[in-house]
Amino acid sequence: MEEISEYGRILDAEYAENVRYFLHELWPGIAPGAEETFKKGGRRAFEDFLEKETDGWIHAWDQFISDQAWECVSEWLTTNPRVEIREVFKGCDGCALCELMRNGEGGDAKKLADAFAAEAVMEHVVRQMTAKRETGYIADMMCEKDDLYYDAMELCDEGKEGAKKALRLLKKTLKMDEDYIQTYVGLVSAT
Repeated sequence: MEEISEYGRILDAEYAENVRYFLHELWPGIAPGAEETFKKGGRRAFEDFLEKETDGWIHAWDQFISDQAWECVSEWLTTNPRVEIREVFKGCDGCALCELMRNGEGGDAKKLADAFAAEAVMEHVVRQMTAKRETGYIADMMCEKDDLYYDAMELCDEGKEGAKKALRLLKKTLKMDEDYIQTYVGLVSAT
């Protein structure tokens, strides 16, 4: 039984060190009275204080404690000679960044930059396709003025509502380039 109580004292000391680090190093001044509450009432009082007397700092504490536990477990596992560890990166369903990580190339700055650029292009394409699917036209300000013009011309054939949508697109095109002649042609067609 002595072994268990000794273990409990170690955990209490580590918890107290985590409280000190959280309140003084990470977030100084976020919860006046929290440390005094901990000293007087212990763990439960401290956590109740964070939950009831602060603006949501209990969530930061919970995340911090989880991170601390993970770091301890990770350190123990990676330094224990009796435990064989093999790191496996799961990631998502095949984005360029995850593929780099899976292939062990996540440390190559050029490849990472290229992967970020590829993902940015893919996100843009997805936004355009989603906008087209949801509204029947491309409404993204990043798309080319030609796309806006041709979408507006298609909308002109859809009656009064289509003409209203076409005018909105053509106004966006004007903001992109006031000297774009096709916009003026489109404005005449839509009115």
